[in-house]
Amino acid sequence: MPGVNGLAVSRRGKNAWNAYIDWKQNIKILDAAQSEYYPIVCEGMSEEAIRKMEAENALPHGWQNTEYTEFLEKRRASMA
Repeated sequence: MPGVNGLAVSRRGKNAWNAYIDWKQNIKILDAAQSEYYPIVCEGMSEEAIRKMEAENALPHGWQNTEYTEFLEKRRASMA
């Protein structure tokens, strides 16, 4: 099944692109790609707060624009 960035929807569902979002934010982003929803998640946050959230969730800076396999490699390395 085709998906975003050439990845099947089922594969995208397995990705570990986790950032804390609340219900109100979730309504805004729904099925958007991470490059579209991440700026919404970060609205109103300072750069310091964004970096902290990324570090706490093992998200490499710039992850929202990274191909899935590259993202996984970087994330797994930071979690090791």
